[in-house]
Amino acid sequence: MKLLKIFSLLYIFFINLNLYSINYKELTLEAYSSVLSDIEKKEIYIELQKTSDNHAYITVIGIINEKPKKVWEVMHDPKKKIYSDILESYVMYQKDNYYIKKKLLDFPFPLRDRWTIIEENIFDDLYAKQWKEIGGEIKINSGAIRLFDYKGKTLMIFKSSFDPGLSFVPQWAIQYGMKIKAPTIIRKIKENL
Repeated sequence: MKLLKIFSLLYIFFINLNLYSINYKELTLEAYSSVLSDIEKKEIYIELQKTSDNHAYITVIGIINEKPKKVWEVMHDPKKKIYSDILESYVMYQKDNYYIKKKLLDFPFPLRDRWTIIEENIFDDLYAKQWKEIGGEIKINSGAIRLFDYKGKTLMIFKSSFDPGLSFVPQWAIQYGMKIKAPTIIRKIKENL
């Protein structure tokens, strides 16, 4: 009986590790072909996809007036403040394109800032990266980014899921925050070009 409990807990643990993962391979131009004309008209396209009352994905797509190589360089320049909600970031482990990073996330007053430990894969040749929470104080932190050459410019697709794991913060507030916060990455890149 005790062995069954252990296997059940391990099964739940491993299922939850990948439950909310986002793979960069799902971010393709074909997957968003139905909204490309809308994206050309708007500065930024935002879609909140709820999978349940307690979980949602945010997809942000925007066109940046620069080639993907330049946008990618700006995204990875530590002197640029592209990710304004990251106060500190440390590489704990790296092998080739695989990283384990510890980051201190900026939370609004009166909340205290919180640590997240993520597993990140960066594919420079594809202008793609993906990450997922593997430890720390955050419940869900996963996402992927992909850059495409689109009519001589960059089309950026950013998909993310985030839940700080604060029981007193309602899910609707977290999802509203995702809609407000997620598009800032595209705006920050444009400011830093």
